[in-house]
Amino acid sequence: MDKTTVYTKTAKGITQVNQKSASLSKDLMKVLKLIDGKSSFGQIMEKSELDQATLTKAFTALQTGGFARVFQTRAKEEENDPFAGDAAAAGGGGGDDFDFTAPGKMPAATQRVMPGAANDISELVRQQEKQEAARKAAAVAQDAARAKAKVEAESRAKLEAEARAKAEAEKQAMEQAQRAKEASERAKAELEAKMREEAARKAAAAAAQAASQQKQTAEQKAKEEEEQRKFAEMRVRAEKEAKALAEARARAEAEAAALAKARAEAEAAAKKQAAEATNAEAQLKARLKEEIETRIRGEMEDLLRNEIEEKTRDSMRAQILEEAKLAARAELDERVQAERETLHKAEMEARTKAEAEANEKTAEERKLRAQAEARAVAATAAAAK
Repeated sequence: MDKTTVYTKTAKGITQVNQKSASLSKDLMKVLKLIDGKSSFGQIMEKSELDQATLTKAFTALQTGGFARVFQTRAKEEENDPFAGDAAAAGGGGGDDFDFTAPGKMPAATQRVMPGAANDISELVRQQEKQEAARKAAAVAQDAARAKAKVEAESRAKLEAEARAKAEAEKQAMEQAQRAKEASERAKAELEAKMREEAARKAAAAAAQAASQQKQTAEQKAKEEEEQRKFAEMRVRAEKEAKALAEARARAEAEAAALAKARAEAEAAAKKQAAEATNAEAQLKARLKEEIETRIRGEMEDLLRNEIEEKTRDSMRAQILEEAKLAARAELDERVQAERETLHKAEMEARTKAEAEANEKTAEERKLRAQAEARAVAATAAAAK
């Protein structure tokens, strides 16, 4: 294999180098990485430290597998002058065939003619014209060859530039594809991580919600049980209070009946006492009248026993009798009034006491009834909630 041949990677070779998992052997991958489109076979052999036979097999395997291809072939004699070969071919001789500056050097044909026709000038002219025509033809051919070589060199340079640009574009495309792949893998990994985080967050939120709901359910159940217990206690208390209220009402009614009875009895007693007082007053009046009359008669008899004239005695009797009547009436009225006041006071005290007791019992009954009704209303409101 020519050591001046330059190789380049194909798109498949670039992909193989950029892949994480290579399908080539270690030696082939080493040689493929050294191919850069600039280094020749000989330069790669020096860099790889492989012998020519081993490296030739490696290049053959890479070309066969489609991982590398020939990029440029350079001949040693064309490295300095790419037009030398074409000019030599066109002249049919060496480098000096078209050099007419050396007058002592003549073509072989001319040398052969001149000994036989040294004096023939026309033949010499003909030979010179022929030589000049040949020189011009060679110059034209050389110019054409140079132009052709230049065009081919420019075309080859253009192709090489295009190939390098294509290789660079392929390399950039592969690098971009690799970056896109890595970015896609990173995005996928980030998305999966976010999805896992979201799933974990949702699971935690669901667990927290379930725990909270369970706690709320337990608290609600405990609250309802507590309310039911309180309601039962309130109902029992309300029933007890209603019973107590009924008993209090019954007692109040009994006491009211007893009070009414006592009032009636007191009124009857008062009436009886008034009647007795009236009778006593009449009896008192009669007794007092009798006592007064008896005293007056006694006084009159005492006066009559004295030795007083009949006329004077009658006058004094009439006067004493009149005064005695007035005094007796005044005393009678005073004692009757005092007795009346005593009876009235006793009656008023008895009535006031009875009314006070009745009012006190009525107030107590109203208080108990109001308390029982308030507790019943509160119990009903609590049960409604």
